[in-house]
Amino acid sequence: MKTPKKSIGNWEWMILGVVLLILSIIGVVVVAKSKEYYCSPVEFEIVFDAGSSHTSMAVYQWLADTTKGTGVVGQLAFARECGDAGLSSYANDPEGVVPGLQDCLDLAELVLPEYTRKDVPLFLAATAGMRLLNATDPGKSDAVFEVVRRTFADTPFYFENEKSQVRILSGNKEGTSSWISANYLGENLGVEPVTGGIVDVLTPREPIPTRPTLGALDLGGASTQITFIPEDPSQIPAEYRSKLRLYGTDYELYTHSFLCYGADEGTRRLEANLVKESGFAEVTLNPCSPVGYSYVVTGEYLWKAPCSKGPKAMEGWGSEVTPAPGVTEDVMASIEYRLNGTGNPDECYRVTKSLFDFNATCAVAPCSFNGVYTPLPRGSFKGISNYAYTTAGIGLTTTPTIDEFISAADDYCRKTYEELKVLPEKMKYKILYCFRSMFIRALLFDAYKFDEKTWDIEFTSEVNGIDFGWALGFAINATGWIPEEPACVGLAPATFIGFVVIFTIVMMIGFALFAHGVRRGIFGKRSPRCSVDKSYHPQPQSA
Repeated sequence: MKTPKKSIGNWEWMILGVVLLILSIIGVVVVAKSKEYYCSPVEFEIVFDAGSSHTSMAVYQWLADTTKGTGVVGQLAFARECGDAGLSSYANDPEGVVPGLQDCLDLAELVLPEYTRKDVPLFLAATAGMRLLNATDPGKSDAVFEVVRRTFADTPFYFENEKSQVRILSGNKEGTSSWISANYLGENLGVEPVTGGIVDVLTPREPIPTRPTLGALDLGGASTQITFIPEDPSQIPAEYRSKLRLYGTDYELYTHSFLCYGADEGTRRLEANLVKESGFAEVTLNPCSPVGYSYVVTGEYLWKAPCSKGPKAMEGWGSEVTPAPGVTEDVMASIEYRLNGTGNPDECYRVTKSLFDFNATCAVAPCSFNGVYTPLPRGSFKGISNYAYTTAGIGLTTTPTIDEFISAADDYCRKTYEELKVLPEKMKYKILYCFRSMFIRALLFDAYKFDEKTWDIEFTSEVNGIDFGWALGFAINATGWIPEEPACVGLAPATFIGFVVIFTIVMMIGFALFAHGVRRGIFGKRSPRCSVDKSYHPQPQSA
């Protein structure tokens, strides 16, 4: 005997209908709240400048509708210090980079709208400090980068190409990026730069006349760069040439980065030379330090640095400075040398000039120093980073004459330690400005051959609060290849209509099921119009 199939009862039809009705109503309400579809007209980018002495971060913004393929970029936020030192300083403690990076990442998260974050690319480009570490100990360099990449991966930002988004920036790319920054902010690229907030970003811009471009002079901690368009760009050897396309215009630049010729490495090399020339005496005189100032350096600091000894020292300086005979690496840290300042500008300039080899063989003329091809300067220049910090530190305006620069440098070097104490700024910087001003003097006049006819340099570190470093130029150049996919919130019109149709159909089905259950219940309770007594069986009658 077959078991009869159990049919769906009236209440079950009604409950199913009610459930579908409720779900469809909730769906319609949710979709209605998402009706406001909005795509940001602005794109964003985060760039970390990992220099040899410190790491900074900038958040940039630009109108998604680029100008002939290049974004007109503005600075949304800037943090000058993301940690206490440069990345290379954490070679023996890679995890030490995390707190400083995280502080700056938190700032970026704070200033960026939540719905945009997943589309905001995150970059870190490391310069000379990490170039040197990677060349001398790639294992330690990789370990530092691995921690950086892990930290970046744990953020809400776009970070899918970890090898290209965290990497070492070549010296020539650094110089080129500084050149872009200088010319963009100087209004030399045919566009009006963004120097304000979001209103300025969204303000329509008319093209402005292009003007002769500026050269860029950048002095970092472990390298220095010079980039400009010489009189005849076709004569630039391939290894010194950089080509760019910005805002629809092509540019051909001369650029070169002198590794180890940064302000910090120059100081170290000078001190190593002074100690060696003194016969490794316990007390050495330093003409570039003020009278009354005495300090101690270790043998490890002087001799173990990549720019002091090894292949990078040979590549950068053309020579090594070696420790005293018999001094091995395991005892360098315990050896100390005291340097006493004498505040002698003429002697300081002499020993500083000795850091440059002006007599090296010049394969392709003209050469600046160490046999490096460098065309004669042409046009106006911007001096950024330590060029700007030093000229301001010795009391100059942003546009001094040659005589004013030389006079100010000499006067500053004559100041005693007691006289420096009353000047503003931190002492750790004030005691360095004498050497750095002489280093700049040797670079500009003796190496690059600026003279009264070609001297047209403005020393500046920012414009309207925007940092004048290479990171801005890096960001501008990147807008040409970052996909133009604006971040959106809400539902696109087609998606919105689709969901409305689906939930409307579900609502209609729910209503139909509920009505079906109600009808079955009503008709199931009605009495039949006639009934048959199945127990009555009429008998046939006999004839």
